[in-house]
Amino acid sequence: MIKDILDETISSVEDNIIKTHDNDAKYHPDGLGDYFYNLMLNNSSKIAQIDGLTDEIQTYEDLLSKCIKTSKAMLNLGILPGDLITPLTHNHLDSCIPFISSLFTGTLSAPLDLHMPQDEMKSLLDKFQSKIIFCSEEAEIFLEPKIKEWGIKSKIIVFGKSKNNMNFEEFLDSAMDDRNFEVYKVGSLSDSAYITLTGGSTGNHKAACISHLSLFNFIYSFSYASETNTTIISYSPLLWLAASINICRSINFGYSRLILPKFDPNSFFNTISKYNIRNLVLSVSCITQLLKVGVPKELDLSFIQTLRYIGSPLSKGFVGQLKKMLPNVIIVSAYGQSEVGGFLTNFDWGKYPDYYNKKGFSVGRPMKGITYKIVDINTGETLGPNKPGHLLVKTKFEMNGYFKTDSSHIYDENGWLKTGDVLYYDDDYFFYFVDRIKEMIRYKSWAISPHYLEGILGNHPSVENVFVTGVPHDEDGDHPVGAVVLKDGDNVEGGDLEKFVNERVDETRKIRGGVWVVDKDFIPYSATGKIQRYECRRKLLEVIKLNPKKN
Repeated sequence: MIKDILDETISSVEDNIIKTHDNDAKYHPDGLGDYFYNLMLNNSSKIAQIDGLTDEIQTYEDLLSKCIKTSKAMLNLGILPGDLITPLTHNHLDSCIPFISSLFTGTLSAPLDLHMPQDEMKSLLDKFQSKIIFCSEEAEIFLEPKIKEWGIKSKIIVFGKSKNNMNFEEFLDSAMDDRNFEVYKVGSLSDSAYITLTGGSTGNHKAACISHLSLFNFIYSFSYASETNTTIISYSPLLWLAASINICRSINFGYSRLILPKFDPNSFFNTISKYNIRNLVLSVSCITQLLKVGVPKELDLSFIQTLRYIGSPLSKGFVGQLKKMLPNVIIVSAYGQSEVGGFLTNFDWGKYPDYYNKKGFSVGRPMKGITYKIVDINTGETLGPNKPGHLLVKTKFEMNGYFKTDSSHIYDENGWLKTGDVLYYDDDYFFYFVDRIKEMIRYKSWAISPHYLEGILGNHPSVENVFVTGVPHDEDGDHPVGAVVLKDGDNVEGGDLEKFVNERVDETRKIRGGVWVVDKDFIPYSATGKIQRYECRRKLLEVIKLNPKKN
């Protein structure tokens, strides 16, 4: 056990409530816009971005000039602090500019993604009433007729060529130059800085308002401070918090960002080898894709130092495969939420090297500025170590609510923010993620983790991809049911897969709803590579409705 539980992070543990010391960091009082503006001036000769497809390089001086021109062009249109703009584009060298310019002008960047459901996009655009939509050529083709149909009055600026709308280069030219510009200064660091989407895998997306204080905190949550010439990879769509944090951290530490339009497992290892990307943050979906592709035989990946996986838990089987593929890499899980503006825990392997192998599946220990408690899902009783329950937190870094949407439901009667996740902590106060409450399968009085059953099904030698959810049952509440994609050339029946699982679990966790073998494209993914569990469950229930007999 750790000898001193109370340390520079944990201040007290009373009645199973874990309190941490205040995060007393002195952040730039005028906000991120003024802070980044000065950093980019000071780092003007450093490389800010590299196009991973063309090798084109952009310095911080070049990037800053475009951000100033974009800011001036926005102000020339009468856009005011508090107004919204919406990037709707894939990653490229110019895609980050609207976000940075929003910080320079006090506007709010509220990105969307072309591949999200149309009804959600319509609903969000109607709420946002964005003054400008900065979109790709592909997005313009879809968007132009739709915003007329939906009654959206946003001005469209196109990255690329356009017959009907102003393109981005013309927009920059309308600013004339990058001189005589004054950056917007915030009244309080608690003011909203950015709007990010949250949810989507379990239901409709919600737009969370993230403060300057929250983004500042996340920037410093962890760093690669020992490295002076770091390049980090960027492939996440702009609508996710991870993408904006990637931009913020690169400016803050003077890193270079390697820009890729999307994640490609077939070229990924060659790309990071070419650019010496030593620290990786990957979704579980991206990792499973890489495990299928493998490492090219001639490639030496000994330069990789760390890999954090995010978004959902990774089964022990997959972690084992990953460590075998990257034997010298520190591999840990990262746990956080958009609603709290970033990480909730941190696994500091430098501070606790002896615990890396012992507690490798932990998501880490508490972080400064956050108070934690685990409560029983049914009774609300506050639980002690090694007892899974609902994680509730209090922190000054939490979001400023959902944009134009009631967010009171995410708090309990005492002001604790309900994460919606099931975790537990051990005797050393290392936390472990178990599942998401919305995804938990309720069999009689038992709560069953779909990820637990997915881990077992995924270990079958014929299974390539898997999804488990609950199907309603009149007497029992839910019965677990699975959808499985088989590896090419394999032929196994759903009943055999059901038997494979049931032989390995106790009576309460049996997959009573059966297992369905589905096509490769049956399991849908979000733009960031997460399984869209809400949509996948809907599709699977339709299959079961049409084919009530187990296969």
